[in-house]
Amino acid sequence: RLATMHRVKGLEFPCVLVAGVHRGTVPLELRDYPDDAARQAHIEQEKRLLFVAATRARDELLVTGFGDPSPLITGDDL
Repeated sequence: RLATMHRVKGLEFPCVLVAGVHRGTVPLELRDYPDDAARQAHIEQEKRLLFVAATRARDELLVTGFGDPSPLITGDDL
């Protein structure tokens, strides 16, 4: 089954592939935020979304990306 991270909340699968988890994509980098609080709220929402996607896997989880890894994976500053 192919689905977005938004569509899998509450579901479970034996194997999950989360593709494209790299800098600039997860978290999605938006150019304009009204203020720093809005930027931080967006980042927190992206963290929760990645968590939901990753925790849908019952047996296997594969996370892919290219270039620089997502700071949500590495723990680097955003």
